[in-house]
Amino acid sequence: CIAQGNGGDGFYITDCNGTRISVCRSMANRGRGFCVTHTDLSGGCWLLDCDAELNGREGLVVSDMAGTPVVVERMWIETNNKPVSLGPNIYDAVRIASRNVMLTKSRISTRGKMSARPKFAIHLASETRLGIEPKSMNFQVGETVKGSRSGATGVVSLAQADPLFGDEFPIPPPYRPWLALPRKLMLREISGSFQVGETVSGRDSRAASLIRSVARVSAGNCVVADNWVAREDGRAPVDRVKLDPGCTANHIGRNHYMSANGLVGVDFTDDPGSVVSDRSVTTGSGPPTGGRWPRGAFRFNSRPSFLETIILGKDVIRNGDLEQDEGWKRYGTPRAHQRSREQAHGGSHALKVTGSGGAGVRQYLSDTSAGQRFRLNGWLFVPKGTVRLFVFDGKKLQYGTTTTGPTWTRMTMSFSVAEGSTPYIGAQTVGGETVFFLDDVICRPVEKVERSPRLVLGWVCTAAGNPGTWVPVHVHRR
Repeated sequence: CIAQGNGGDGFYITDCNGTRISVCRSMANRGRGFCVTHTDLSGGCWLLDCDAELNGREGLVVSDMAGTPVVVERMWIETNNKPVSLGPNIYDAVRIASRNVMLTKSRISTRGKMSARPKFAIHLASETRLGIEPKSMNFQVGETVKGSRSGATGVVSLAQADPLFGDEFPIPPPYRPWLALPRKLMLREISGSFQVGETVSGRDSRAASLIRSVARVSAGNCVVADNWVAREDGRAPVDRVKLDPGCTANHIGRNHYMSANGLVGVDFTDDPGSVVSDRSVTTGSGPPTGGRWPRGAFRFNSRPSFLETIILGKDVIRNGDLEQDEGWKRYGTPRAHQRSREQAHGGSHALKVTGSGGAGVRQYLSDTSAGQRFRLNGWLFVPKGTVRLFVFDGKKLQYGTTTTGPTWTRMTMSFSVAEGSTPYIGAQTVGGETVFFLDDVICRPVEKVERSPRLVLGWVCTAAGNPGTWVPVHVHRR
């Protein structure tokens, strides 16, 4: 079959039950090439050897299926979201907001000028589903809708199509209860929270309807693997797999560039499940300290070594939690340094310091001896300017990494006490006018270092994040 030049979607597929659609072409339609969804019945759908080209919106959308699988294999998805005359060019090449979807062995093109390119080649999305009164006016895909009481807004991603029963075709009895069910409105780019019982209205269509239910629908348990993503024009960073927050327990396999070397990148926030890409297996001298990593990523130890565990002693800082007015002296000439309730990392107080040009606070470490090693850490909150920890080891000053910004940041330093005068630690401003808060300062001596008898082969990421949680992997025997 060929669907071409329609005012809406080329193929709108709903309430499938083991349906196979193969060798079909959707071309130059004003809507999407293929749209797969459900109302109250879903038993799986296969899209095999199909083609979606030059459609005004997405080439393929799978939206809110009921958990039964949708398999998309050997599909050609090219140059959708264009030409400019057909739409605002804000859509993805492939958008999946549903569970249990497999996309494989397909060719997905992101060709087109910058303004006409899709947002992402493959987008696993998280959307809000509104159940609305069935006898409502028709909302338009792409328009902004707003809640009457909550003020929440969203963009229509899918509006459930009406059944095509005419006057000459009476509605069969089994379908009459179905027509009384809430209709479905899928929204993306949500701001705020829609509420049951309020009215949702469309900005362009002027349609309005009462909200019966609100739910979140996210891509989950999906498999996206062994696809080609073509890079034929432009080089904008849309050529990747994008996962919205909330899209978890998916498997993103290897997807390849067609006209360039390498694998397609994966952009995610929450733990996506498993990701197989060029960042899954790396080599280095230690676990990653930055960047976002998926669970299961592995880093080989470039210099296999035996793990060392540092045993720390008792904290030597007095009033490290800054809950009392003691222990801390001015360093330089700060204009103010005092306990404050404005910000606190732990407890109810932190030390607020205002100054510039290196001014700050310090605390002397009197009960130390030359050669002792220490680990120092403290939390800094910097609403204005730049700050760093510093150490005087008895002979010279040492400076830590600078930090800035109104968030609590943990800063650390290591140092050894040298022969000379009494050492001290502290925090100071760097540059111009600065305001910062200091809290939960700890300085502990290194009592001993224990060396593991097991060789460290590498590190594995056990919890995704930035950079995630990494644990060592040992060689247990030769």
